[in-house]
Amino acid sequence: MSITVNDVPAAAGAGWFKAAFGLFAAQPFQWIALTALWMLVTLLSLAVPLLGPVIGTMLQPVFVAGMMLAARDQDSGRLVTVRHLFAAFQVNPRALIKVGSLVLAAEIVALLFLAMAELPKITITTLSAEELQAGRNALAGHGWKLALAAGFLMCVNTILWFSAPLLAFNAMPAAHAIRWSAYAVFSNVLPLLCFAALMLALFFFAMLPWGLGLIVALPLLMISHYTSYKSVFSALE
Repeated sequence: MSITVNDVPAAAGAGWFKAAFGLFAAQPFQWIALTALWMLVTLLSLAVPLLGPVIGTMLQPVFVAGMMLAARDQDSGRLVTVRHLFAAFQVNPRALIKVGSLVLAAEIVALLFLAMAELPKITITTLSAEELQAGRNALAGHGWKLALAAGFLMCVNTILWFSAPLLAFNAMPAAHAIRWSAYAVFSNVLPLLCFAALMLALFFFAMLPWGLGLIVALPLLMISHYTSYKSVFSALE
């Protein structure tokens, strides 16, 4: 079996969002539990000194792929469970970890770039109004570096958007999944921009009531990996 990439219209981005909401609304508590476990595992990995953040970043595509398997199972009439978070360890873990390693490398490059900014050192115990203003002025002078690093990481993660579902549903190496994902992203820039605008609006409003809306926004973001993949990729026998 092979796959092909569809060029979908810009309005399809809104369709991905709508389809994701439909899956979430059908099993909301299961998706909330699944994404809550994902966040808990991620936070615990960050709490481990040195190796924790490294391992946590490398494993993120495995967890996302597990949620892709959950969405596909739900689409087939089955129940989403928290065990889906670890399901991709039985599917294509080595390739998924390679994708996570690429993300880690991108984050290291961004951090090294920011280290060159030579941000001012501020001692809180001796902080005065003049020192605070000087720190603000210095940070403002390096704002373009912060924006450039954030933009770089956003581009990398966008290019890899389809890599987790590709590796969850197809037996292929990480390099092939990355190339397929990049091609699909560049072939469907307009629907992705439409979808990104909707997600940004959703996360903006989700953060207003003390961030409580994230219990809906995060599952929708994860499910949207699946709904967008299902729209953009077609399987050929």
